[in-house]
Amino acid sequence: MRSARSEPHVINRRSASSKTHAAAQAILGMAIGVLVLHPTAMIVAGMDHGTSDEGMWPFIKRAWSSFRPEMLTMTGAFAALGGTIGLTFALNTFAMRKRDRAIGHLTRELARDVGSIIAGGETHEIEFKSTGRWDMRLQKVNKVMELVIAKTLAAFLNHDGGSLLIGVADDGAIVGLELDYATLKHQSRDGFQQFLMTLIKERMGGDVCSLIHPTFASLDGHDVCRVIVEPAHRPVYVKDGGVARYFVRTGSISRKLDVEEAMQHVALRWPRRAAPRLRVRSRAGDGP
Repeated sequence: MRSARSEPHVINRRSASSKTHAAAQAILGMAIGVLVLHPTAMIVAGMDHGTSDEGMWPFIKRAWSSFRPEMLTMTGAFAALGGTIGLTFALNTFAMRKRDRAIGHLTRELARDVGSIIAGGETHEIEFKSTGRWDMRLQKVNKVMELVIAKTLAAFLNHDGGSLLIGVADDGAIVGLELDYATLKHQSRDGFQQFLMTLIKERMGGDVCSLIHPTFASLDGHDVCRVIVEPAHRPVYVKDGGVARYFVRTGSISRKLDVEEAMQHVALRWPRRAAPRLRVRSRAGDGP
């Protein structure tokens, strides 16, 4: 089982590898721009002067002329062009690989049987909640229950993803969604999914909705909702009144981090996002 402490370091190694690959592609593109594109352009330009009885020699001279000192500006332009092409290719490759990983992850998760997941109990990537908004103790809708759902989803988003099963008690007993259905305008799976996505948008931001995938299954005559969560592309905070709270997955619980812990976690998992804030904080702390 991967700990919350070690997980950002895995992300950092993956990020460093991606940056190295991008730099290599850019350098390769620059080399191609200088050694291939520029000489080729010189040869094509020389063709405007017609053919020659000297065979290939004029073309070779035109190609070689691209390396003369007076062509340095043009060489730099082709190096920049090649580097841009190489970097663009690398970025597109990364995006495709990321998309393929996400599709592969979601496909594997959808293939898992909900019954076997419940039988395995709660883990660092699995959590059970009896209801989504109905308080079984107070016998009424309770916003605190909705906050608990948002907190759990945010913890998965800020970690490696996971699954939240709603309608399942902590001990694995099937509770179902009927109590939640009764509180909704549309008392159905569609209505419950709409409730979830609205909650996510209001509490965490609409851009993370694409990372949340509610699915439904019938167990023991009851509906159960399994919410599959992908890792987020940014730090995800939960709005709680006027306060933004940050949660991560630690073992089988969702833990709230204080400000210092949250900054450290964000700096490890999303270095580029954290760097400007850390620089500002450093400048603010500089004394006379």
